[in-house]
Amino acid sequence: MKRIKIPEDVTIVNFRGEAVIGPRGEVAVLSFADFVVGAQGKVEGRLDDGGHFGAWKSVAAAQRIAAALLGAEKAGGGVVDLESADWELLKASVEQPSQGYNPKVAHSVEPFRDAINAAEDFAPSKD
Repeated sequence: MKRIKIPEDVTIVNFRGEAVIGPRGEVAVLSFADFVVGAQGKVEGRLDDGGHFGAWKSVAAAQRIAAALLGAEKAGGGVVDLESADWELLKASVEQPSQGYNPKVAHSVEPFRDAINAAEDFAPSKD
């Protein structure tokens, strides 16, 4: 299994370092869960990448990833635990998305990519 330390929310900024303003006039802030799972009306998440999560086998993986991450977020945990195969799919969708990132703001989510890449191996307790 893999354990990802959930990073802090990020403010989306452009090349000049200026905060991006959302459609309702708010500063665009993205959580790790938004980045991975998506947020309706805000952003598509990495799990929306049909090139990686479109086949039936990977649809189930996307559901497991979403449940684990949203459960960890709700519990206030600072980590999310994923099966290694699910983590591999998530990592691939981040590193090689089937539709590229917007280069003007993609650098803003580097902490999320870094957290996924830095996931640590662990063995769950057997109690």
